[in-house]
Amino acid sequence: MADAALAPAAARRSPGRGLFLLVAWRNLWRNPRRTWLTAGGMAFSMWLIVLFMSIQAGMYNDLRDLSARMGSGHAQVQHPLYLDDARLRYTVQGVTELTRRLAELPGVVAATPRAESFALVSADQGDGEERSFGAIVVGVDPGGEQDVSLLPGSLADGSYLTGSDDAFVGARLARTLGISVGDELVVLGSTREGGVAALAVRVGGLFRSGLTDLDRMLLQVRLPALQEAFELGDDAHRIVLFTDSIPAIDAMVEEVRGALASAGAADAARVRPWAELMPEVEESIQLDATGGVILLWTLVIVVAFAVVNALVMTVLERTREFGMLLAVGMRPGSIMAMLQVEALCMWALGTAIGLCLAVLVVSTVGTYGIGIPQEAGEMLGNTFLVPERFHMVLDAPALTLAPAVLGGLTSAAAFLVSLRLRRIRPVAALREVE
Repeated sequence: MADAALAPAAARRSPGRGLFLLVAWRNLWRNPRRTWLTAGGMAFSMWLIVLFMSIQAGMYNDLRDLSARMGSGHAQVQHPLYLDDARLRYTVQGVTELTRRLAELPGVVAATPRAESFALVSADQGDGEERSFGAIVVGVDPGGEQDVSLLPGSLADGSYLTGSDDAFVGARLARTLGISVGDELVVLGSTREGGVAALAVRVGGLFRSGLTDLDRMLLQVRLPALQEAFELGDDAHRIVLFTDSIPAIDAMVEEVRGALASAGAADAARVRPWAELMPEVEESIQLDATGGVILLWTLVIVVAFAVVNALVMTVLERTREFGMLLAVGMRPGSIMAMLQVEALCMWALGTAIGLCLAVLVVSTVGTYGIGIPQEAGEMLGNTFLVPERFHMVLDAPALTLAPAVLGGLTSAAAFLVSLRLRRIRPVAALREVE
């Protein structure tokens, strides 16, 4: 009997909940202009936030990738002490076999070894005089280097390490030494054991990257030539690794760590991700991202004030209606809940429109990209770090964080505005003129 008596009551209450939502939704369209203006403001802010965060994510990915292609790669295998103290003796042993094994790992799309040393580079001026300058001499594998670096593509004259005794020289260094393509150079340094390292090379090509220090200090030769001159054997200082994308770096690093451990080289070599190799670039990205977050919060707060204004006007215009509802026995908490539902319905409408427009724009631009004219790099004085096309990246936090924050502020605004209902007196409210 009790169960039978409770069943009709539950049946009567159940439709009421659906009607509660329906009434809240219909109330929004009692003033469609205000609803569309408020929802449109939310949609515009949502579109702008997602667009801005996607632009930021795309710019940061491009900056990381370009910085990696300047020479660091997405990760490097080094001697554990080499990053903090770049001495000639801190090498990775057996790089030929180790590079081959690392190149076969999942996620590794390119791997190439490098050996490097500071040395004195001298050039004969033809009148019995020599001109010398200190430089960084890097031994590379020409084929592998073209997979991981933009430098071979910055060729200004000649060719890129086509001969066994060729050198690839920065344009400013060549001007300092008074040399051109075809001239001979002598590289003098110290071996790992403290002996004299001497290497004679011919200038095969010149590069102009737009980075002053790089063009003035760098000279590349073939890796076997440098290893022989500096008595390194099959050792090198870096194995540069590249993966498919910036988000895949962490997974690649874990694979490389496992490979080093299985090869018994975990103590003699360490893999370092891009952020450890170029911390100043990562710090500048984080600083810029912080400024972007402040701007986005400002925009969200401005939109929240617009929502507050719309809800205040709603409460003021419907004072008589609320008084009537209180007079017939509806509790203030139920009316407050109805205002909450109205505000969240308006938020859902604006969010849906804004996110749909943002996804459409970002996915289109992300697929085709935006071409960057060559003049932009020339204006900046550096074409080396200016990509040919810019691509937006649809970032997951952009699709979740902004709607969640705006939804929370909308709910809080509705709650604060609805507190006025507790001060409404039914008799006085019914005398209000709408």
